[in-house]
Amino acid sequence: MMKWMSPMRVTMQELDAKLSKIVERAREGPVAVNRYGSPWVWIVSHQAWVQADNLRALVPQGHPLVALHDLVEDALRYERTLLTDLQR
Repeated sequence: MMKWMSPMRVTMQELDAKLSKIVERAREGPVAVNRYGSPWVWIVSHQAWVQADNLRALVPQGHPLVALHDLVEDALRYERTLLTDLQR
């Protein structure tokens, strides 16, 4: 089980007052920062960030989301090209 399931949660005021301690805590597990009572940002260690990025490798190539991802990327690439042409 990943530590993401039960993160430490802090408010912006706590973050301002205790930044160094909270960042140290983020080395052990992700810290969710709330702003005005709503999730705002996560503080994670480099190791956790890299591990999360590597999770993409765990998705089987035949999974339907892989095909959807490719379609979305193609559409975005097309739109970027159109916008670049319009900009010129």
